[in-house]
Amino acid sequence: MWDVVERDRRILAEPKTLVGVLDWGSLGIRFAVRPWVRAADYEDVYFEIQEAVKKRFDEEGILVPCEFPRY
Repeated sequence: MWDVVERDRRILAEPKTLVGVLDWGSLGIRFAVRPWVRAADYEDVYFEIQEAVKKRFDEEGILVPCEFPRY
């Protein structure tokens, strides 16, 4: 995940980006990636980082289980 964060020039160097385990679930581990950005860049960075991390996981063969709501 760090390489994805480090490549994005919109992410500020200070304060440092926080990356950590958010939750251990029955289907996997949820990570938190909390970079600091300018307010105007927030939404774009938020969605693009998620997509970039997913693509990076795919490149490394890391499977991400999906859980769908039950109705």
